[in-house]
Amino acid sequence: MTDSEILRTGVLFKKGSGSGPFGRKNWKPRYFVLTTSRLQYFTFEDGELKGELSLQGCDEGVLEVMPADSMKTGSSASTIWRVAINAPERRLLVAAGTEMEMNDWVDKLVLAFRLNAGQPVLQRASMPASSSSSSSSCLLTSMPHNNGTTGPATLYGNLTTSNSSAMNCNPSIRDFQNFSVPRRGMGQRHSTGMDTRSMTGQDESEYYSGRGGGGGRLSMAESRRNTTTTTTTMRMKKQEQEQEQKGQRDELPVQLLPQDEDEEKEEDGAEKGQAPLWSIRKTADSDSDSVSDSDGSAAAQDAAMRRQLALQQEEAVHAAAEDVQCQEERERVAGLDQHLIQSKRLEEEAMREQELELQQREEDVLEQQRRRKREKHAQRRAEHEKTVKLKLQLEQEQEQKDSGVDESDAHEQDGIGLVMAGADSSDQCGEEAGAGAVPRSSLVGDVKRQMIHKQQAEHQRRREAALKHAALEQQRLKMEQMGVVDGSEGEVVAAREVEAAPREIEVVRRVPVKKQAPVAAPTESFEF
Repeated sequence: MTDSEILRTGVLFKKGSGSGPFGRKNWKPRYFVLTTSRLQYFTFEDGELKGELSLQGCDEGVLEVMPADSMKTGSSASTIWRVAINAPERRLLVAAGTEMEMNDWVDKLVLAFRLNAGQPVLQRASMPASSSSSSSSCLLTSMPHNNGTTGPATLYGNLTTSNSSAMNCNPSIRDFQNFSVPRRGMGQRHSTGMDTRSMTGQDESEYYSGRGGGGGRLSMAESRRNTTTTTTTMRMKKQEQEQEQKGQRDELPVQLLPQDEDEEKEEDGAEKGQAPLWSIRKTADSDSDSVSDSDGSAAAQDAAMRRQLALQQEEAVHAAAEDVQCQEERERVAGLDQHLIQSKRLEEEAMREQELELQQREEDVLEQQRRRKREKHAQRRAEHEKTVKLKLQLEQEQEQKDSGVDESDAHEQDGIGLVMAGADSSDQCGEEAGAGAVPRSSLVGDVKRQMIHKQQAEHQRRREAALKHAALEQQRLKMEQMGVVDGSEGEVVAAREVEAAPREIEVVRRVPVKKQAPVAAPTESFEF
């Protein structure tokens, strides 16, 4: 067999160095190719080479079936059928899909190790078969008697010896020492890997010869037999020691009883001479054979009961481990739920705070807008009140001025000439008064100017009316004085007088002249 010959290929789960988000180990499926010198793994068949493990210098001691430091948990992505290869360069941990597949890979790895070491394959394959077959024969058949002195102690001693020889047939592989199988549903079969199927040495030799002379690997039945004997011996060792001592104490009377009977029978035969000595010995031998047969069957029953008790204890341990695992899973799920609830509560509180902040900001903006509106409204109201007050003041002034105009009209009837003479001065005084009445504010100035224009228009109207009235009065007076000479001549004269344009007389409001204070006489100083 060459170094490049492929012993086995298939898909296994490989444990990576990292871990997932929930603390799970990083298990990835890889396509493995096993040759006599190395173990290679790819991303998939005909895919990229991800790594390899050299098998040079490896023996059966580097294999670890169902390692204790990598038991399957409820959150793991791989199966429970795991194998660890503790090579000199590094440790590789893989998991198979089924128990049969795992055993097949273990057998192929052992075959590769032995081919690298140059060890004979057929001799190695026959050793475990002989040891396991001998152990099976010790467990299932009764022990042969040896002069009537074989008891349960001898049976247990042989059973321990056969089990220890079965364990030492392949001491380098730790098979199922830390085996843990999850409890399944009702009515399902628990696969623990401890099968009692046996294979003879001839069948194994035919099996290895049928594989093309490339034997030397442990078969599935052989590994199961080794597992059965190993687990049985390890669990029953202490019980056997205690029961061995008890069995020795119980067996002493049973072993001494045939000897006492032989002596009594020999004495009776010697005294009476009724039966020969050889017949007595033959009877004693038959009795001892029956006792040994009954003891062997009782020991076999005890061994079967012990095996059943060990299996029950193992199932109880598995159930307890599964309960602990389920409890841990429930606690982990409860912790995750609590964490999610707390995070959700924190998010809700943060959202509430944000909503409150937004509401507060909106209220602040609305309050600012209301304050600005109130300020504008107050400003407009103040301006309106100020305008109304100014208007009232101007109306009062206008009333005072109107009252002054009425008085001036009364004085105009006394003398129009005096009014005409003081027109210029009154205009100047009116302009000065109008100029002085203009307020400093533009709004007040506009209102006052409008009032002044109205006053000027009213004065103009009244002046024109007064001029017309004065012209009519003068014409009436002249006509009364001159009389009417002729109708035609009078009409012509009247027409001529009417056509004559009267003199324009401006009538304005006469401003009352303030009386000047008398000038005080200068004081004279008298000097003596």
